Amino acid sequence: MTESDKNMLGEVEQQSLLSALQSIPDVIWSASAVENRLLYVSPACEKMFGYTAEEILENQNLWNDIVAEDDRSKRKVAFKQLTDQNITIETIYKVKTRLGELKWVKDTLIPVLDDIDQLIRVDGIIRDITDTIETEHKFKKIFNLSSNLMFFIDVKNGDFIFENVNHKFRDLLKLNSSDITSHKLEEFENNSFINSILVNCKICRDENREVRFEVTHSNNNQNRVFLISLSPFYNSRASIFKIIGTGEDITDLKNTENRLQKLNEDKNRLLSIVSHDLKAPFNTMLGFIELLSTGIDLEENEKSEYLKFLYESSKRQIELINDLLDWSKVESGLLEFNPKYHSLKKIIEKILASYKGQAFQKKIEFEFNFDKDLQIFFDKNYSKVLLSNLISNAIKFSHKESKIIISAKTEGKFTRISIQDFGIGISERYLQNLFNPKSNYSTRGTAGEKGTGIGLKLCYDILTNNHGELTIDSEPNKGTTVNLFFANPLINIIYFDESPHNEAIRTLANSLLPDIYLCITTDIFEISKFVEKHPTKLAILNLDILKNFQQAFLYKIFSDYNESTIAIIGIAKKPNDDFQNLRKIIPINSIIPFPLDTTYLKEKLFEFIQSPF
Repeated sequence: MTESDKNMLGEVEQQSLLSALQSIPDVIWSASAVENRLLYVSPACEKMFGYTAEEILENQNLWNDIVAEDDRSKRKVAFKQLTDQNITIETIYKVKTRLGELKWVKDTLIPVLDDIDQLIRVDGIIRDITDTIETEHKFKKIFNLSSNLMFFIDVKNGDFIFENVNHKFRDLLKLNSSDITSHKLEEFENNSFINSILVNCKICRDENREVRFEVTHSNNNQNRVFLISLSPFYNSRASIFKIIGTGEDITDLKNTENRLQKLNEDKNRLLSIVSHDLKAPFNTMLGFIELLSTGIDLEENEKSEYLKFLYESSKRQIELINDLLDWSKVESGLLEFNPKYHSLKKIIEKILASYKGQAFQKKIEFEFNFDKDLQIFFDKNYSKVLLSNLISNAIKFSHKESKIIISAKTEGKFTRISIQDFGIGISERYLQNLFNPKSNYSTRGTAGEKGTGIGLKLCYDILTNNHGELTIDSEPNKGTTVNLFFANPLINIIYFDESPHNEAIRTLANSLLPDIYLCITTDIFEISKFVEKHPTKLAILNLDILKNFQQAFLYKIFSDYNESTIAIIGIAKKPNDDFQNLRKIIPINSIIPFPLDTTYLKEKLFEFIQSPF
């Protein structure tokens, strides 16, 4: 081969090499370690950085300038490490393009040595990894901010090791990252939640499949149910090397599921009661009505007996229907629970007026052992349902010329109401099954009165579902005492505004029960009445409304208020407005913006409640 042929072949190879370099998206570069200057940059730099290879080679400062200022130290550290150790180094940093766009790149630095192992050149490959980094950032954000539990588990040598867990997982278990990551799941032997995950990780590995299971976590006497999913990840040998886990809080869903199941059982029980306890008596009543309407000659005493039967039977059916209606309203949530302070004396008087006839027929006397000014804290409608059922039962199971004692008093956190009769009592066997939702047992009264079998269950459900308790003391043939325990708020707060009945404030008020009662009112006179009757630690007042009242009027209402007796939070559309005239009359501690952020308001409430004023 001639010399010209060799030159021609060399040019062809160079052209092929240049053509290949132009098709590679990565930037290939080479720098002299001896002269400390850039020797070559591939054409791909124009697409990646916006600068041509010629521009960079002519102005070599660009080579450093394109690296983001806060990442330049990364490249220097990589060069020093390569120079000191003569090994290939990878580094990741940001670059700034000609148009100001930031990109993430991975730079691979390869040392080139001479015959005596001296570094003479550094070759490099720069790859754009912006999409990968942004995807990782998005994933990390989702991972850490997800409302669900997320965790990664390494599968190594038969062990399961926490690689990473998100904030939700750590917060749930009250663990720091160092407390859990890099630890084997077996090390948490006393943690039933993690043990459940471990057991199912073994199933995931052994059966080579995704596993889904439910697990309960207890925290501060509250049980939360989570649906955990474990998904296997495989390596090139089709072996599981990692398990990714997610967990969704399904407590509300489970509660709804249980409630629907209970409602379905209750519906079947209701149909059974209706078909048995309503159908048969109505058929009998229709028979008597038909007999009376045919014109058959009957003795006056016979007619009187028939009419008396029809009256008593109709009355029993009305009682049954009322019981069923009350029960269905409570169980379906149609009867809204709105607790307030109510006079026990007034409630009892209204109820006894309804049962005056029944009590008169049996010549039953009532004895009252409670302060006439005593108030109970409960929903008024629910209170009537409770006390009506229990007073009706007491009358039903009392003997003639007997008495019923209604007593009440405040006992620490509760107000106890006791309804005592001296009738037939309740057997131990019946007491044990009394609140079993699947049982439906009723006893006839002393005058043959028939019950529905759901009255006491209804009362029990109402109280226990609303922070109260119900107990029964009974002895056959000696009588029964039913004790109702109504939870008393430890702290009273009054909230005055022109339109307080929005959903957010109502939800906040319900979330504070039973320890804190937020009394919501639009009536300025109710502020004084409430504070006079109930020890009140805090008042929340709409100052935009109050500033429109005359000062003499406000002084009459708030003259007895001082910082040592009650704290006051003002709410206003413009908290920085001049409220000096109001401050002269009302001892306002602070003013917060309106409309209210209920989360912020809740924080302020607890801040004032815990402060020693």
